[in-house]
Amino acid sequence: HFRITIVSPHNSQKYIASPMKLTTWLKLFVICLTLLSLIICISFFIGMNKDPNNAIDRPENNTQGTLGTIYKQYQGQIYASVPSNGVYKVDQADAQSFRSIADGFQNRQFAVDNKQVYCGNLILPKLDPAQTVSLGNGYISDGKHTFYCANMSEPNQTLGKGTQLYQQLLYAWDLAAKPQTYIYPSFELAPSAQPYRSMLERVIASNGQQTYFAGQLMPQANPNTLRALPKRYNDGDVRDSHVYFADGQHVYYQQHLLDLPDQSDLYSITVDNISQQNYLIAPKQGLAYVDHLAFDPQHAPYRLISTHGAHVLHGLFISQAGVYYYDTQTQRIQRAGDNPFAIGQWDEIAPLIFSNGQETLYVESSERWGSNKNPGLQSRSTHIYQLDESSTGHWQKIATVDHHFGEVWKKGEVFYYFDQLGPTQLIRQTLYRIADPTLVQQLISSEYHPNDIRKLIKSEQLVPVKKQKILTATSTYADASIVIKATLIIFAVLLLLFKLLHKFKLLPQTATDSKPAKFRNPLRASKQRNKP
Repeated sequence: HFRITIVSPHNSQKYIASPMKLTTWLKLFVICLTLLSLIICISFFIGMNKDPNNAIDRPENNTQGTLGTIYKQYQGQIYASVPSNGVYKVDQADAQSFRSIADGFQNRQFAVDNKQVYCGNLILPKLDPAQTVSLGNGYISDGKHTFYCANMSEPNQTLGKGTQLYQQLLYAWDLAAKPQTYIYPSFELAPSAQPYRSMLERVIASNGQQTYFAGQLMPQANPNTLRALPKRYNDGDVRDSHVYFADGQHVYYQQHLLDLPDQSDLYSITVDNISQQNYLIAPKQGLAYVDHLAFDPQHAPYRLISTHGAHVLHGLFISQAGVYYYDTQTQRIQRAGDNPFAIGQWDEIAPLIFSNGQETLYVESSERWGSNKNPGLQSRSTHIYQLDESSTGHWQKIATVDHHFGEVWKKGEVFYYFDQLGPTQLIRQTLYRIADPTLVQQLISSEYHPNDIRKLIKSEQLVPVKKQKILTATSTYADASIVIKATLIIFAVLLLLFKLLHKFKLLPQTATDSKPAKFRNPLRASKQRNKP
């Protein structure tokens, strides 16, 4: 037999924990863990079905909407739509006096009643609803206090994952309100004797001395000279940037002051397919920024390889020191490899395809997804490949495919299709070899749709080219199955523990085995007593 003895440091008294007690506690732990898992699953199911969003949107329920806003009236209550987490009841709203502040998309998240001013489903304190007016571009004021409230919802950064889970459990059983996982972010501007005004048709407001972007102070900004920097597109169009600004001395990304003096030739650029990343170029110094993060000045000058993005998941910047990109997961500038364009004269003969007269390089992207055991997106990559085909001669453009879906080119006697649709249209490769030259005339003279291109690839009339990988820029994503793995590990540990207890005979004996020997088999014991 085996037992655990614990000696108290204060006296010599011994505490004995029997194997049966340990096993009983282990069983209780497993039961509690199983019940907790069931409660969490049931709670989430109940919580999802409690959301009144579906009922509110049914035509037969005669829901009254406040035109042009996020608000609706249902069964005498006011509800606010908060994208990414459904609708929320505005508890303190007075349905009779509830109204919007002003028309327009930038004001759709605002409302007032006879007592309060609202941003989404939350109250903006201090404001007098009778005096509150819209300043435009997400700003409102009652003459004394001024607030900014975003017109798009964002994750509630103040709500931790553990708190969110706890609140969700309470909400499912009607013990608490619905967790505020998403909000319309709001900020109060500094009190000012001078009234604030919105400017530049952006989320910018100023009182003549202090200037704010989306409710956040732009340090040292001069509102009298502040301007939006130009933004260039690959079709030649130029528009004002929504995020980069300068005032003659300072340069800003949103509210962030950049370590860069203002200069007349500054401009921002966008890359198709990754327009959520913003880039700023300073041609004089050869510097580049992604959002407010600067590429290392030691490796300047930088040049964006291409603004075309059908087959791109990273903006690739080249310098003599290498190829660099912004990793969205680590939020750092990374080096992908040596610059393959460093020697010779390279021209972008077609979107994402480059030639120096002898060799051909091109850009292509890929995604790696997990298996059933390890599901979810694993990584996104942008590659530079070298064409590894036996065709010789110079490139010659034949024609553009209908709707600019791609282009037909010829190299020597071989025809190629250069794709401009990309993986979003389920076309994975940038270059395809045209297997049958008779297809060329059909491509350039007939009306083709993306599905037609996919059929040509599936039927192997368009064949992926032979290629050699030069370098790869990769962003690796967090393991989406971490919860599943953690659960499996817990159960594996419990199973191992049970096996160890069984091996060392620490599991409790059955009721029969635990009885004294003379009572285990009464009939046998009776026979033994009758023996002489």
